[in-house]
Amino acid sequence: VTIDRQSICDVMAFALDHSECAVDISSTIVRSFHVGDSRESKRVHRHVPAMAYVARLFVVSDILHNVGRMSYNAMRDKVLSVLHAWGQWSLFPPPYLIGLNATFLQKSREVEEDMDVVCAAMDADTLALNDERLKRKCRHAGLVAAGSKHDMYRRLYMLKKFTSVGDGRRQDEIDDEDGNVDGEPMEEDEDDIDGVPLDDDIDGVPLDGDDDVDGEPMDMADD
Repeated sequence: VTIDRQSICDVMAFALDHSECAVDISSTIVRSFHVGDSRESKRVHRHVPAMAYVARLFVVSDILHNVGRMSYNAMRDKVLSVLHAWGQWSLFPPPYLIGLNATFLQKSREVEEDMDVVCAAMDADTLALNDERLKRKCRHAGLVAAGSKHDMYRRLYMLKKFTSVGDGRRQDEIDDEDGNVDGEPMEEDEDDIDGVPLDDDIDGVPLDGDDDVDGEPMDMADD
């Protein structure tokens, strides 16, 4: 393996595709770094270019990163599947399950919101709750009911943001969206909706003249 990007990707892909042989692959990678005590082993490693060890280190780093990401995604999908099944079976009230989803999917920055922002978003009734009632409110909403009042306020604020979008998407997923829902601008011009101007009469004949509606003049001689 070399430090070439494609070479490292090929080795990483091979390792992931043969994950059932993870023990053997790991042993092979470890041996590639290990310098034994024997004279033959030292002779072999003495002729290995330094960049080859760097390339192997890149391979180890990429494998660890991708395996960790795959494990995280698999775990997340399984947990969300369980929560979805609970909703289908009506085991818990919908608001409680929404709170569990929000708690599981929350980002670390969402529990570190500035308290001025959090308190400004809370209604007066929530801010007036004592500790016991606030904990009960969090439990009923599927949130962790522990810590200080500020901690629970932050969780309620996080839940409010999580449920602020009617179609179920998180607010930060649509912050960058702009324009019409289909992506086309709503700029209007003077034309009709079908693209034809409405400057003329509907039948195509102007009504500027003094003629009667039946086309015959109304000027008649006196009897």
